[in-house]
Amino acid sequence: MTSTSIQIFNHLYEELLATGKFNEHKIFEFFSLLGSSFIDALGLYDQNNVTLLTSPSGRSFIRVGEKSNRRRSNKIHYNCFVNGNYCSCFSFMFNFIQFEKQLWCKHLLVAKLAMATGQFNTQIIQEDDYGEIYRQTFM
Repeated sequence: MTSTSIQIFNHLYEELLATGKFNEHKIFEFFSLLGSSFIDALGLYDQNNVTLLTSPSGRSFIRVGEKSNRRRSNKIHYNCFVNGNYCSCFSFMFNFIQFEKQLWCKHLLVAKLAMATGQFNTQIIQEDDYGEIYRQTFM
């Protein structure tokens, strides 16, 4: 994606942040920019499976859960560092980092949308847990 796409997204994001709500027009604007990635992210958004995990020192990340494609009863999750534009999913590694095919994966996108609208759960985790999750995510 181009820097122009990022600028357009940032503009739409700031508008969403100001209102905290999706409307039909805003959904169309995001879809026009992001296509099916936005639809996938909106599906995750509607499932309310976004959690902000925060340590006592204030370090935080977003965890996005979704049902596994292989076993519908299992739920998998991905760790997203919104400010660092990073997600632990394969799609992010393959499409964004390696080939720059898309702006962000659906998990990182839904994390950004949830933060803008305040539609996320919160959970406090211990410092040791944060460190372990951080290591597992990046190593």
